[in-house]
Amino acid sequence: MYRDFARSIRTGAPPEMSLETAMADQRLMERVQATADAADDPAGPGGSATGGGAADAPAEAADAPVDAAGRSAGAAPSGR
Repeated sequence: MYRDFARSIRTGAPPEMSLETAMADQRLMERVQATADAADDPAGPGGSATGGGAADAPAEAADAPVDAAGRSAGAAPSGR
């Protein structure tokens, strides 16, 4: 996603990924990071007084359905 955007800036060509798809991909990456952080947190899911864990994940990330490709179910098709 980021390479595509950088290429688009360098070449002046339109990006292959729409803004909506890029935003959905970013939300997915944030959910992956929140899951990894929760797995690394010795207090487990829900975090601890020291921070981290699933409690710090955006509320929408915890409940958002995901399709077979790992994208939010409400995300627009990528057109890739």
